[in-house]
Amino acid sequence: MTRRWIERHRLGFFYALAVAITILVMAVAFLVPAAGSVLAELTAYLQREGYPANLVSIASFALTEQPIGWLILVFAAAPSLAAVVTAGLLGSGALLRLLGRLRPWVAPAARTRALRFYLTLAVASAVVMVAFYAAGSRFGSAEALAGRDAAIGSAPLVVAGMLAFGHLVDEGGTLEELGWRGFALPVLLERFGSPLGASLVLGTVWMAWHLPRELPALLAGAPLGSFLLQQTVFLLLTLALSILATWGFLETGGSALPGLLIHGGTNVWSKALAGPLYPAWHWPIDPRTAVVLVLTLIVLATRWRQLTTPIGPPGDLARGVSSPA
Repeated sequence: MTRRWIERHRLGFFYALAVAITILVMAVAFLVPAAGSVLAELTAYLQREGYPANLVSIASFALTEQPIGWLILVFAAAPSLAAVVTAGLLGSGALLRLLGRLRPWVAPAARTRALRFYLTLAVASAVVMVAFYAAGSRFGSAEALAGRDAAIGSAPLVVAGMLAFGHLVDEGGTLEELGWRGFALPVLLERFGSPLGASLVLGTVWMAWHLPRELPALLAGAPLGSFLLQQTVFLLLTLALSILATWGFLETGGSALPGLLIHGGTNVWSKALAGPLYPAWHWPIDPRTAVVLVLTLIVLATRWRQLTTPIGPPGDLARGVSSPA
């Protein structure tokens, strides 16, 4: 397998490797007896210690309770691991470009736009979190609220700090996004030109990458209709999140950090704040997905031209794309 072949098929190679890692993790989980109960043990550990579920708490669980818990983080890191391996095989320049996408803005000319974007993101996320917190406090049961307060605290400054920190240490956003928005998105933008088209493709393959995690439930006898509905809602979520992350990518001149914050932040809404709402929630989609869809429609309405106008050549960083990693 030559470097030229990998360069020509870099997106397929990256994705096949990311899927292979997840399948390997699931195979190990199936073969190792202790892995069968790891999620239940993790949940019990988080409840006992009063920790929110994130990269730090899962690592703590793996270190102190159940070493097989590292599999959870390996699964989440599969896209980024695949990106690093693929970029490394393409040469040190490609690897440095990939890692450079973790900067807050990649194109120097995008600094002002990037700061404006991050301010918009911070305000929007704060408004949603306050709304989730208030709604949960009103409709949640005493047990659900006690669990929420144990995980994120009850003093306003503590809650704000925990939620802000959660944006940066969510295992999904922190471990996946170098792969999805750092590697795959630039290649798709080069290939399709249209940011919206690239977002829809990436959102679809992102959802499909999760299937090895979901199929065991179906094979164990989960109703097919419920499974298909759940996966359809999840596809809507990944498509919407991909559009939001692409908008951030463009605004920051090619940074993967907006995707990390959006992905991690919306997971924080779901895991840390939405729990108390579920008993009173009767929509066919979860609260987090509903909010993300509304925000995506707002972005599409206000940034339609930006998201549908073909981008410049791969080296035009001011338009959001550099040489693909």
